[in-house]
Amino acid sequence: MATEQQEHSLTVLSVVTSALSFVAALSTVITVYLGSFGLFPGVLRGVKVQKISFHLICMVSISDAIRTFGNLFGSPATDSSLCGFQAFLKIFGGVASFAWITVITFVMYKLLLENDKWDRITVQKHKRVFHGICWGFAAINAL
Repeated sequence: MATEQQEHSLTVLSVVTSALSFVAALSTVITVYLGSFGLFPGVLRGVKVQKISFHLICMVSISDAIRTFGNLFGSPATDSSLCGFQAFLKIFGGVASFAWITVITFVMYKLLLENDKWDRITVQKHKRVFHGICWGFAAINAL
C-alpha cells in the first residue's frame, strides 16, 4: 500500500503529464484549425488542410484533450461530485479516442486494401456517421 507521500507524488506526476498532454492535444487541434484556412508560412503556405486524415487526427486529439482534462483534477475525494465528473471525462475521452482510432483503421482499410469504390468523397459522406458512432458510443459508456 502506498504512503500518503507516494500518493501525493503520483497525483502530481499525473497532473503534470496530463497538462503537457492537454497542451499537445490542443496544439494539434489549433494547428489543424488554422491550417484549414491556409494560414501557415512554411512549405504548405496557402494550402488548406482539408483532408480527412487531418480531420481524424483532430478528433483523436479532441478526445485525448477531454481525457487529460479529467486528469487535471488530481485525486478528488471518492464520494465527491468532482470525482464523478472526472470519471465521466476520463471514460468519455478514452472511449472516444479508442473509437476514433478504430475509424482511422477502418478508413485506411477501405482506402488502401478494399476494391470498393471508396475515395475521399465517399469518406467525407460518412463523416457524420463516424461522429455519431464515436461520440455516441463514448457517451453511452461514460454514463
